Amino acid sequence: MEQCATFRVSTVPGKKDPNHREVSRCRSCFTHYYFYLVDQIAGPMVLRIGSFLPFTISYYLNGHSFIERELLKKGVDFRKKDNVFVAVREPDMLQQVADGLSSELIAARLNYWSFLLGPKFSRKERTATTGNCKAYSSVKMMDATFSAFTGKIPSSSSITKNCNLLF
Repeated sequence: MEQCATFRVSTVPGKKDPNHREVSRCRSCFTHYYFYLVDQIAGPMVLRIGSFLPFTISYYLNGHSFIERELLKKGVDFRKKDNVFVAVREPDMLQQVADGLSSELIAARLNYWSFLLGPKFSRKERTATTGNCKAYSSVKMMDATFSAFTGKIPSSSSITKNCNLLF
């Protein structure tokens, strides 16, 4: 059981109509289903699907996995340690592949898996709901800055320098 946003239906005391109900947003605990996948394009990812309205789907994927797969397809030599590219024979190709991981490509892959594994509704149910839409947001994102040093640099000044580059 995990906590997530959902809706609660309640009666309103004092209303003339006994069938009147109000729907309000709230947070509640309910079951989530996890799917561990290897997408042909994006690479390994995790989907978390809520079992209660509004069936929120969270995705966790790593852009470095996409880049690694694309570099292998193009035959570019590289060396990777854990999640870091430590050497790439063609840095321009690395940048080109990284630029290929667009929001449109990610949305297409997420739409595919949402359709395949997400909850299914009839056409009548889909048209009856107002504001039925998908919204993607990047909640957790890690940005990496690569620095090359030639000589001794005190660690505190290098950290300050890197922080200044980020902002």
